[in-house]
Amino acid sequence: MSPVITPSHQAPTSTSRRTLGVAFLLAVFVAAEAFALGKIGTPGFVDQVTIENPDVHDVEVDVGDADRKRWVGLGTATREASRTFESVIDPGDTWVFRFRYGGVDGGEVVVSRNDLESNRWRVRVPAEVGARLTQAGLRPSAGERR
Repeated sequence: MSPVITPSHQAPTSTSRRTLGVAFLLAVFVAAEAFALGKIGTPGFVDQVTIENPDVHDVEVDVGDADRKRWVGLGTATREASRTFESVIDPGDTWVFRFRYGGVDGGEVVVSRNDLESNRWRVRVPAEVGARLTQAGLRPSAGERR
């Protein structure tokens, strides 16, 4: 008969304690995020929004909520063209579109969600945006006219 060997109990190493600590913190973080999303809901998305830019300046477009506290950069609407942005976060009942170029604020357009739907999710950059950019001394964007 063989002798019974009983393994000795070793104290956890500092590496395994650290791993357990990281796993615990990660679990707490995930639980907190799940709780927060349950409280405020996950953001909705709109399939697409088209920006019509008749001006000679490219414009960077951001969209935000009525409070102007949360902004999402959509991208560049090229001069004299339309650009469709896909999977746009829905900020709610009031959408604020912000336009800028070359570090110059071109202005905003405030649109209700209902008006956007009626307009088939299209927004036209107002002439005032181009006028502000020109008044600030910005030259037309390079590129072909379309």
